Amino acid sequence: MAIYVTLYLLFTIGGLLLMKAGAGSASVQLDKTLLQLSLNVSLAAGLFCYAVSFLLWIVLLRKFDITYIVPLTTGISYVAVVVGGVWLFGERVSLLQGSGIAIILLGIVLLNIPK
Repeated sequence: MAIYVTLYLLFTIGGLLLMKAGAGSASVQLDKTLLQLSLNVSLAAGLFCYAVSFLLWIVLLRKFDITYIVPLTTGISYVAVVVGGVWLFGERVSLLQGSGIAIILLGIVLLNIPK
């Protein structure tokens, strides 16, 4: 089961970071009757990864209790995306945000303590 969670997280986090990388040079325009979308390789790869993660999400929802899998995967992906944002894009995290991330990590640990 851990393989599904790992794959889901890799595709979700990878997809989000790739979309962020490609978003700067992409364009989206909505006319009265037409949606125009200009993609680049990073954005297209990110959308593909995110679509795969959606399919894996369906598998996870079938195999795990929603009260367990949603907080677990959301917390891990949130922390990983923040780390990726800092590392790849030079984004900054305040002390308050860092404290929030620490609380999320504590929650992930508490979720995994056997009942």
